[in-house]
Amino acid sequence: MGTLTAVFGLIFLLQVSFSIQKSTTEDPYYVAAVVEFAPFKERNCDLCLLTLAQEFERFIKHPNASQVDIMVFPEYILQELAFTFVPSAEEKVIPCEQLDYDYLLTELSCYARTYQKYLVVNVNEKAVCKEGPKCKNGLTEFITNVVFDRKGMVISRYRKTHYFFSEYEKGVLPKPEISTFTTDFGVTFGHLICYDLLFYSPGQALVDQGITDIIYPNYWFQEFPFLSSLQLHQGFAHANDINFLTAGASAPHTQTTGSGIFAGKWGALDQVISEDPDRKMLVAKVPKKNANFKPNPISTSPRYDPLELQARKERIAWKRDANVDHFTTEILETTKSRINKKLCHNDFCCKFDIEMERIDRSGSYLQGYTYRLAAYEGPGTLHRVEKGEFGICAVIACTNNKLFSCGTVFPKDVPHVANDFYFKKINIKGAYTKKDKMIVMPSTVNFAFEPLPADSYKYSKDVSGNVVNFDMTLTKVRSDLLTFGLYGNYYVEKKVKHNVRDEL
Repeated sequence: MGTLTAVFGLIFLLQVSFSIQKSTTEDPYYVAAVVEFAPFKERNCDLCLLTLAQEFERFIKHPNASQVDIMVFPEYILQELAFTFVPSAEEKVIPCEQLDYDYLLTELSCYARTYQKYLVVNVNEKAVCKEGPKCKNGLTEFITNVVFDRKGMVISRYRKTHYFFSEYEKGVLPKPEISTFTTDFGVTFGHLICYDLLFYSPGQALVDQGITDIIYPNYWFQEFPFLSSLQLHQGFAHANDINFLTAGASAPHTQTTGSGIFAGKWGALDQVISEDPDRKMLVAKVPKKNANFKPNPISTSPRYDPLELQARKERIAWKRDANVDHFTTEILETTKSRINKKLCHNDFCCKFDIEMERIDRSGSYLQGYTYRLAAYEGPGTLHRVEKGEFGICAVIACTNNKLFSCGTVFPKDVPHVANDFYFKKINIKGAYTKKDKMIVMPSTVNFAFEPLPADSYKYSKDVSGNVVNFDMTLTKVRSDLLTFGLYGNYYVEKKVKHNVRDEL
């Protein structure tokens, strides 16, 4: 009987093994998963790491992940539960086979090997240091991405460069790392972490070096009108026409949520933004660049009806971009069916061509947004943490006719929100002076805090000497816009004051 059981067990293992069909270099796509993950509330408990490891494994071994080649988890979901040494890729370490690494690191290495997946996990790293203000008792801390291959080996490590508020207590290297790794399915990835995205290096630097696929664990804070999570992530992917795998922590009450798989100009293949803390996995077939494969992006189908009340997100906290106070703006006259306007901020000008149609909502108790045309080029702040410089042409929503209401949304105690008109077309043109380090991306977001499907707008640029002309056009009717336009980041690179020696 024992022999028979063993045989059946062997057959089962073989079935599981053969069911995992990993992508090859010849395939025109790979299968990716990103996990939106609510952090644990407990900060100190004996069983937290065991429970957390079980949660990781729950996603990694899930039937929906059976063919996943690479899986990405968010930033900071470990919080302060564990600190671990992390080997460099050059050491070719498989923590599953070692006894001197933190429990969670060894378990993840074993999971990667057992389930034959590339895993990207963000951890609290401790590293030996020699001197510096953040070097305490010979150790410093980093916020670090760790990549395991299908053998469980650490093949890449990236330490966060640009810190946000309380993270300044962590260690910073003398110069940003440009970290990449190549997979057995023929794709080379780069990676960065959260706030890094708003600076040239490493994010845009990876793209300029020819990297077409980027992984991005984050703990992003929603900011309107231009820096809500999915809005920014799709815009960055579209402007650079790259694959962008974004895994976000899920803590909506702290402004944090938003994960997606974005395929460049195709837009989102899948995305989620949650009103309540959640743990959810998104899976998609991602087209390899220059391969003959058409993905299945989120589309405007089925039919969009401007007469219906549109979905809203009411329980996600957010903050307002105070830079808006300095914009040149003008209230959009919605009583007219056509607006053709040139709006300038100093020498920087934006052209707007807008068509609208009124909706008869007589007798209804609905409240709608006021809209402003906005133009701006100049200095500002990035989340009021670092200095930046921007070029912006956009239509933005406001809750009343005062400028300070722009970049805010109606709270949940305003139960019925709908505009008494809809946009048939919006065309925005902006002429930007060419700079060595800049990005001008499409910036769209609706009432549900989601970017518009990429097939509902056209985005293009044309270089003419020292000027880059950007064009953004809404091609399908919408009545639920919070932002539509061009968001330019001129990448004012801060001088990183490193606080640990480079001998690590």
